[in-house]
Amino acid sequence: MNVKKIKSYKIGDKVLIVQLDKLLECESLNPSGKMNKYAGTEMTVAIISIDKNDNFKLYKMEEDKLSWFWYPEMIQGKIYEY
Repeated sequence: MNVKKIKSYKIGDKVLIVQLDKLLECESLNPSGKMNKYAGTEMTVAIISIDKNDNFKLYKMEEDKLSWFWYPEMIQGKIYEY
């Protein structure tokens, strides 16, 4: 498995969520800590939302049943299988 950080992801992309230590650095984006169980896991982009100022994209994932918005800093990168 090869993981590469890219500027944005597409629906259907397989991505790797950052490890727990990095996810904990995003505490203001995950104040309840309920997203921590997904640290280091592979997830699939299902929905992409763009903030109102078009500054960044937020992602919803299939594996958490679209429960959370995942910010770019929470995603280690796209998974490329060879």
